[in-house]
This record gives sequence, C-alpha cells and structure tokens, in this order.
Amino acid sequence: MPVHIPVPDYIWILGHRILIKYVPEDDPKLEDNWGHLVTEDLTIYLSQAISGTLLQETLFHEVLHAVDCFSTSSTLSERNIFRLSSTLFASLRDNRGVAQFIMHNMEADDGG
Repeated sequence: MPVHIPVPDYIWILGHRILIKYVPEDDPKLEDNWGHLVTEDLTIYLSQAISGTLLQETLFHEVLHAVDCFSTSSTLSERNIFRLSSTLFASLRDNRGVAQFIMHNMEADDGG
C-alpha cells in the first residue's frame, strides 16, 4: 500500500523560503497552468484540480524553475525546464534507489 506524504507547506531553494499553496484551477496566479512559480511572492501555486503523479511532476517542474531563478544564471527556457523536469522526474521514479542513496545520511560528512 502506498504511503501518503503530504505536499510540504514550503521548501528552501538556495536560501529562499518558497511557499507552496493550493489554489482553485481558475486562480489568475496559475496563468492557465497546473502550477506556477511567482518569484515576487516567493510562492509556488499549484492547481487544486491535480493530484497524484501529475501533482508530483508539476511541483518538481516548479522547483526547477525556482532553482533556475535563484541561481546565478537563470537562463533556462520553459522548454528546457520542461525537458529537464520530465526526464529527471522519470529517471528518479524509475531508479528510486538512486534518490534514496543520494539522500541517505546527508547530514553525515565523512570526508570520503
């Protein structure tokens, strides 16, 4: 049986606290998308009309926008964000052990 993990209320991206909010699908903050990063609000808006894998993929996509936005270059086009988020999400989904390995004991600095 799958474990239900709620979407977090916020995430940290390069020192910026980004809120995550569910809004009705007709909310103008979404700009006719399932999700949208509004940098002025430091908020990722997600449509209440989506759930499951689509919600996960949409959040992952918006997180990549935030990483790009708050990096020193911020040069990725929407097309490149889409390609990168789709392929990374699928790769992590298909290779769950890799994500677990990367995240395991992240606090530990063994110098190795």
